[in-house]
Amino acid sequence: MFTNGAIDKETYRLALMELKKVWNLVEFSDEEVEAYLRLLFLVGKDYGLDYLNTMNIVSSLGYPKSVLLLLPDKVGGARFIMDDIIEHVGHDKEGLVKSAERVIAKAIIEYFPGITLPDGCRAVIMPRGNGAGNMKIKVLAVNCKLMGYTLRPGCPFMRDLLYSKLNVNFSSI
Repeated sequence: MFTNGAIDKETYRLALMELKKVWNLVEFSDEEVEAYLRLLFLVGKDYGLDYLNTMNIVSSLGYPKSVLLLLPDKVGGARFIMDDIIEHVGHDKEGLVKSAERVIAKAIIEYFPGITLPDGCRAVIMPRGNGAGNMKIKVLAVNCKLMGYTLRPGCPFMRDLLYSKLNVNFSSI
């Protein structure tokens, strides 16, 4: 990925292992973390930043705050957040977004306020609609006991809770 001959593969592997420890991402594969890093650097490039400036910004923000570089300014629409991110970073990066989905979801869960369900699942949700009886919920990220980290609203425990307590119709999410 970032190896251009300046460092050998073993040094790169050790640096990636250390980054995963520092950012508390050891549960993720190297490929998932690399996809997340690559997305950050490609977004920086899209903003006209060179590699060094992007690295300084990513280092300053750290994890999970660096996820802000991947999120669009507005996320209130009816689409899934993954679709919003793909549109924001560019459709040519769709594969990277899908590869980094779990890392992105964890960053959103850790950075933004969310809810913890009685079963221990966690979610970051936001209201959308005009508030006049037209309230809907947009699920940004979930850490589900069954599904793990995801940018999809498929957690069955969350569905049940939101439907029963908030009377949310998930067909409109």
